[in-house]
Amino acid sequence: MRFLIFLLILSNIFIWSEITKALNQKNEVSFLDVGQGTSVLLAEPKISILYDAGPNGLKLTKALDRHLPLIRKKVDILILSHADQDHYNGAFDLINRFPPRIVVISPKDSAEAGWQALLQKIKAKNIAIIALKTGSLVETPGKKLFFLNPPINQINSLNDNQSSIVIKAIEPTSSFLLAGDIDKKTEFDLIKKYNRFLQVDYLLIPHHGSKYSSSDEFLKTILPRLAVIQVGKNRYGHPNGETIQRLKNNQIHFWRTDLQGELTIR
Repeated sequence: MRFLIFLLILSNIFIWSEITKALNQKNEVSFLDVGQGTSVLLAEPKISILYDAGPNGLKLTKALDRHLPLIRKKVDILILSHADQDHYNGAFDLINRFPPRIVVISPKDSAEAGWQALLQKIKAKNIAIIALKTGSLVETPGKKLFFLNPPINQINSLNDNQSSIVIKAIEPTSSFLLAGDIDKKTEFDLIKKYNRFLQVDYLLIPHHGSKYSSSDEFLKTILPRLAVIQVGKNRYGHPNGETIQRLKNNQIHFWRTDLQGELTIR
């Protein structure tokens, strides 16, 4: 009997702890450690947005379990930057555990088999799919999301990486640029179009630190307080030494999820 009472007390403490956590939740952006892939959680008290789902559903859902309060275990909007498995594959498990209300995709179509299977699963779950073009704006109680890429008038000439959804997220105290797998050409196009509007506090380094991204011009235009490299064990040499050197040359501090784990900005 005493043991049962003890369990009930523990249960009540846990429940109230989760309720308090939910009620006190403030804006936070978490660069999740999902291995060699991308997934960024933009959470606030009444809405959660996930930018990319990483390569592994188990790692993703475990990370989300840590961040989402028990009484609000849901992702409202899932944004998939493009059709590369290290950005979308975790969505298969996500849809089962935390089915989003809306999935946002790039206007660039892809015939890749896994991507098509995912789209079919999303439709089977009666989840809305929206393709948002450059110039779109999504506003929530705690942030504004500006969609800066891909340009719809050039979509057929772009490869999957170049057509990555690029978002500038502005919160009351911080700003973020989430850049998918864009390359140097796309970076140049963004600089030409947006120039200083690209400046943010935190930059998600494109393409996991590939040498084909994070050009000197791009870094000098943005000059973030911190650059985040989402990366894990891989055969591509990410992050490339040239990218690391460019960050150092521009005196930009950086965070690597493979070495330092996930990072949460509050």
